[in-house]
Amino acid sequence: MVRLAGARSGGDAAGTTIHRRYAGLGITGGSTPVAVTLAAQRHLRIIGEIEPKLDDRDFLATLYPDGKVPSNPKPKWHYRHLDLALLDQRGQLFGVLERGPN
Repeated sequence: MVRLAGARSGGDAAGTTIHRRYAGLGITGGSTPVAVTLAAQRHLRIIGEIEPKLDDRDFLATLYPDGKVPSNPKPKWHYRHLDLALLDQRGQLFGVLERGPN
C-alpha cells in the first residue's frame, strides 16, 4: 500500500491509501482506478463483437478444444478475478478472452 500526500499520521483517513498496482494510473471521479474503468470498456467492446457470433456453430468450433462443439452448447460470460472469459461447464470450455488489470 502507498500512503498518499496529506494522509494523517497515526492512521489513514478514509481513501488515503491505494494499492501499489494502481498508483500513478489515476483514479476516476467515481473513485475507481482508471485501469479498471478502461478494462471494463474493452470488455464491453469484446462482448459486443463476440455475442452475436455465439449462435454460429462454425465460430463456436474455433473456441472449443479440437473444434468439438457439444450438441447443446451454453457458453456464458464469466469473470475470474478481472479476466474476461467464456465458460461452458458441460462442454468443458473455459477460455480467457482478455486478461484484466490485476
